[in-house]
Amino acid sequence: RAYFDRDYPFARYAAFFASDLCDRACERFGHGRFWELEIGQRTQVVRDGLAADETTRKLYGGAIFLAQVSFYAGIYDDDSGCPLIDFPGRYRGGAVSYDDAPRFLPDALTHTGNYA
Repeated sequence: RAYFDRDYPFARYAAFFASDLCDRACERFGHGRFWELEIGQRTQVVRDGLAADETTRKLYGGAIFLAQVSFYAGIYDDDSGCPLIDFPGRYRGGAVSYDDAPRFLPDALTHTGNYA
C-alpha cells in the first residue's frame, strides 16, 4: 500500500518496481509472479536488484526503506501497533490524556463556558 501512496514520491516508480521484480523473478526462477515465490526466492530477487546498476540500487533501496517505515511506524494501522518494537497501538497501555489537562487550555471566556 505504501508503494502506491501518492503522498510518497515512490508512487511514481511503483509500477516499474513491480514490473522489475517480476522480470527478475522470471529471469532467475522461470516464474514471473514475484509474489508467488518462496520467501528465499523473493529475497534473492531483491538481492539481485540491490546488486544491479546504480539507479536500480536506488530504487530497491528506497523500496526497502519505505517498507520499513510503513511497518515500524505503523503508518496505516495505528490500532494494531507493532509488537516487534513494543508499540501496543493507539490508546493501549497508558494514559490517553494528561493528568493536568486544564493547564494546556486557555482561560474560559465565561464562568459557565456559554456566551449567553
